[in-house]
Amino acid sequence: MFKYFHIIALIILLTLSGITPSFSQKDSKKGGTPTNNIDNTEMIEVRPENAPRSDKSRNKRDALGRKQGLWKYYTDESIILLEITFQNDVKHGPLIRHHSSNGVITEESNYFNGKRDGEYKRYTYNGLLTTEGFYSMGRKNGLWMTYFAVNGEKKTEGSYANGKKIGLWRYYSSKGKLKSEGEYKEGLMEGEWKYYDNDGTPLEQKKYMKGALAEDKNAAGATAGKNKKTNVKVKTTKNPDNKQKNGTTTPPVVKQD
Repeated sequence: MFKYFHIIALIILLTLSGITPSFSQKDSKKGGTPTNNIDNTEMIEVRPENAPRSDKSRNKRDALGRKQGLWKYYTDESIILLEITFQNDVKHGPLIRHHSSNGVITEESNYFNGKRDGEYKRYTYNGLLTTEGFYSMGRKNGLWMTYFAVNGEKKTEGSYANGKKIGLWRYYSSKGKLKSEGEYKEGLMEGEWKYYDNDGTPLEQKKYMKGALAEDKNAAGATAGKNKKTNVKVKTTKNPDNKQKNGTTTPPVVKQD
């Protein structure tokens, strides 16, 4: 009897001191194990579907069912497809995409409150870099470069501001030769653009205004003048034989409209 009173007194003492015994249990609804994070919020851990035995990571949801932390996704063949970080069910942190056939990284980016923010890189299925640049709150900013997937040669080079092309841009052939170069303003071609042939030799120049080819006013005026017709009418006097009384010939009267 004294033994039971001792156990009851111990439980009462623990309750008064604010310590409550906890027990780990499986979440039958989600098939995960509840844990506590640093905010003392219960988290449900779930093994990524189709994950290989070697991957010990767990996808996590909080008590409200929101995704938290790093989540991993695999194909049916257990090939890593996507690694993405969440905060309260919103993309927030690094994101890495993999090719579904071999698991090679095809994209590296970062998110802030659901929008791309920071360095961005894209690759081919065999890991060759094709695009690199920067995002700021979901919009392209700063220097961006693209590369040909066949050999990695530079394809384009230029800058963005708030998602629009600005300043000097250069375009190259797959052999690394400059094909064209010129300025952008608010995302539209502006001013003089230079074009080159396959050997990089200057080919022609064109002028643009707000993205459209600007007409050369001098050339246009010269062409219009050349094509303009001058209407000239020749009118003779009523004298049928064009002779004056003194016998001289009367010149025809020329009338210009």
